[in-house]
Amino acid sequence: SASIHFRKCMAIDKTKVDPYIDLALLLTEKGKLREASSVIEDGLRVKEDAYLLWILGRIAIEKKDYVRAKDLIERANGIDPELYFSYNDLGIALMKLGKFGEANAAFSVAYAINPDSAEINSNIALSLLKMGKNTEALNYAKKAQELLPESEKIKKLIQRIENK
Repeated sequence: SASIHFRKCMAIDKTKVDPYIDLALLLTEKGKLREASSVIEDGLRVKEDAYLLWILGRIAIEKKDYVRAKDLIERANGIDPELYFSYNDLGIALMKLGKFGEANAAFSVAYAINPDSAEINSNIALSLLKMGKNTEALNYAKKAQELLPESEKIKKLIQRIENK
């Protein structure tokens, strides 16, 4: 299985974090968050890696530990400031903490790196809506809809903004 393969790779080269990343992502997809966290902690003993910290941050979001998620993802961003998905997840954690302005700033960094992401455009729209900036929010929501026209979630967000 893939899990066995990744563990063999870890045993062969104890200086690389790639198999830890791959196994942690696989386990996370399967909903095995505790096991994925353990693999990441092992990987972090090999190297403080942005991807490992980001995955651990995603797991913290799944567990609704938004303060821990924020801290882990900020560490990841400090190592690799080009991880747009990491900034997007930072924004999600900040939204859950009620820090809409900070969330908007995180989403804006993600947008600067990857402006063609429907999810990022939608998240910026939501943060702007929470900040009372409905006109700006509608612009980002409509861009998100252009990028992903079949999304019911985005259609509902547009309706929500327009009804404000």
